[in-house]
Amino acid sequence: RAGLELMDMMAVYQEGAYERLC
Repeated sequence: RAGLELMDMMAVYQEGAYERLC
């Protein structure tokens, strides 16, 4: 469960970083 949550957080962070890059 903790791992899954971490993965979700990482995905959200990646999305935000990608949007910021564009």
